[in-house]
Amino acid sequence: MLKLQCIGNVGQNAKITEVNGRKSINFSIAHNRSFTNAEGVKTEETIWLSCSYWKDKDQSIKIAEYLTPGTKVFIEGVPSVRTYKNKENQSLSAFNVNVIHVELLGSKKGEGNKTQEAPEPEPDNVSF
Repeated sequence: MLKLQCIGNVGQNAKITEVNGRKSINFSIAHNRSFTNAEGVKTEETIWLSCSYWKDKDQSIKIAEYLTPGTKVFIEGVPSVRTYKNKENQSLSAFNVNVIHVELLGSKKGEGNKTQEAPEPEPDNVSF
């Protein structure tokens, strides 16, 4: 079995879709890496991963509430590549992770900038 593990920050609010009667939570995470290139220049790169997480309806709604921009998460899943055609009928491929485990690793960046009245505290570590 091929398995991928990654820590990153959620890029945008999770979306719940239904496919053949099953709920899928779709979200993306950004993983930043730093390295020194061949010319000796320190470089930073952001890698975006598209994620799909299959749960029942009630669990999907609850989990999606926590997957908001900036939230640091640990994901574990099976990578897959899907092929599709764009508007110009060109064949393209997209990398996706079919998530089997997600864990919240802390509060979102900029937590102090929330504008909600009396926000509920976010847990430091939650697994789904």
